[in-house]
Amino acid sequence: MTEDRTITVTVRDIVSHRRNSAASVPAYVIRTVPEVGRQGQYILASATAVGPADPNFGVISIVDWSAPTDKLNGERVELTISGRYVIGVRLIPRVYTLTAANGVPFTARYLRTGDAYGRTGAFTANAPMVEFYDARFIRPDSDSPLFTEHGQFVSSYYASTLNGHEAGVGLDLQGDVPDWELDGRTFDRFAAWFHQFGR
Repeated sequence: MTEDRTITVTVRDIVSHRRNSAASVPAYVIRTVPEVGRQGQYILASATAVGPADPNFGVISIVDWSAPTDKLNGERVELTISGRYVIGVRLIPRVYTLTAANGVPFTARYLRTGDAYGRTGAFTANAPMVEFYDARFIRPDSDSPLFTEHGQFVSSYYASTLNGHEAGVGLDLQGDVPDWELDGRTFDRFAAWFHQFGR
């Protein structure tokens, strides 16, 4: 008997099909983007093997995939695999909230190349990057571009810069505001989320 394992992949597309004419429910194939050390593959997801969605853990039911499949293209998902079947799917959120040792809550938002960003979506990311917001000031109805549904904009970093940051070392998000700093432990928690998007 094989042990369950988890892998994190980038979704290229999801297609529905039936394994055979006797199948009473559709199965789904998750086609993944080829990555280092892993071939792009079809992973058979048995519709009967997955339970209902659990919002507490972000598990998406294969039986009732609520999100439009085209919206999942390019997203990172963690798959739990048993034998040749996917028995669990967890969408990795691109918005993450964490609180630094100084008590300040921050929102981090991961952007893929080509994603629109900024309050009005007027800018386009030319490479993967992360935006940081001070979550004490969440004001989605503000007229100021500095205040959004994520909080007050603090700074942004290219993913390549954050990948090179040393573990356990704090990150100064903006030098002239003492509150806007991640201590080493908080940065490590951020990095655990951030690295799920690849290095």
